[in-house]
Amino acid sequence: MNGTLILTGKVLGTAALATGAIVTGVTGVHSAGASSAATTKTAHCGHGFALAKAPASLKTDLKAARQQPKGKERREALTKVRKEARQGHYGQATEIAVLKRENRRLHWRAQAPDALKAALKDAAQQPAGEQRKAAVAKVMSDAASGTYGEKVEKIAKKRAQRQDACQAKRQERQEKKKS
Repeated sequence: MNGTLILTGKVLGTAALATGAIVTGVTGVHSAGASSAATTKTAHCGHGFALAKAPASLKTDLKAARQQPKGKERREALTKVRKEARQGHYGQATEIAVLKRENRRLHWRAQAPDALKAALKDAAQQPAGEQRKAAVAKVMSDAASGTYGEKVEKIAKKRAQRQDACQAKRQERQEKKKS
């Protein structure tokens, strides 16, 4: 699906709080111990689609947003891109993908175990930076070990495999650039 990348711009921001971190993706957190064998032709990278399929204007706007300084400016730029995608600025396929992604997030948040919601809320209240990343990594680790139930465990392990696949693809691209 095109366009779902734009929904992952926040690390435990207001849109990604609740269970979005586990079931739809906290960016920048890697679960150690997951298999790297999950590398596929189109690694998801936590975005649900291969960026290569996204409209050129979306790629350009995302690149510009990511070049903003980390923090409020970047979040605002990514929020603007997300809003434009939701309004159809990048085409109907992207608009539909954004709306589907938002509906999936709402569905998962409503069904998440209370303990997981509480742990993610606590993680989100940590100071931005390394403390928050460590708190989210702990929640991810607990999720992958079954602390929040079998369903969350399965989702967390699948997410970790996608992240590993994405990391492998990133490394491949970096190596190609060097040579």
